[in-house]
Amino acid sequence: MTTIFSDFYMSHVDLNRHWCPLSESYAGIDVLLNYLDSGWKIEGDIGFAEHWFGGARHILVYHFVLTKKDDHSTMSVLSHPVLDRFLHDCCRREIAISRIIDGSGRVEAKSVCE
Repeated sequence: MTTIFSDFYMSHVDLNRHWCPLSESYAGIDVLLNYLDSGWKIEGDIGFAEHWFGGARHILVYHFVLTKKDDHSTMSVLSHPVLDRFLHDCCRREIAISRIIDGSGRVEAKSVCE
């Protein structure tokens, strides 16, 4: 059974928004799903970092390494309910999702799939 990644995000499925890592630090979930639908694969584990903005406000940023033939790209995607559903599916397929500590590149061993 082939997964059609746009099934996770039905709104604006025909809209392919351009994203460039040189001009945009973060991509939306729609960009990630468009990449996956066009043949890119997730390489290795998925990392995430938690960024706090004073008080109780914070955001999760997920980091994906994507490959397609000899090309590779690192994509940072902001947390979104559709991304949460996609990550739940990744956990079912045993793709590890690990927390990146303090932006230092160190990775916490515990997966968030539990």
